[in-house]
Amino acid sequence: MAREVKFFTFLQFQWDTMNEFLYRNKQKLHLRLKAAQALKVFLQHPGELISKAELKAAIWPESRLVENNSIVANSRTLGYRLCIES
Repeated sequence: MAREVKFFTFLQFQWDTMNEFLYRNKQKLHLRLKAAQALKVFLQHPGELISKAELKAAIWPESRLVENNSIVANSRTLGYRLCIES
């Protein structure tokens, strides 16, 4: 049975996979739900290019209609949080 990773560490950040929290230098950062889900997808696929379709399926599995703007906005929000906090 594969051991589940509890934390992903990158730069000065740490992603708690059990509670889905992002920390910077042990300080908890607020991420909106969809941005947190996008981060989880990116961390599970390091070094891989994730298509919009794959991201949509991972973040909005129940929805058939998701505007491209929603995907871009959540990715942009995540990038902004990581850049402003670093």
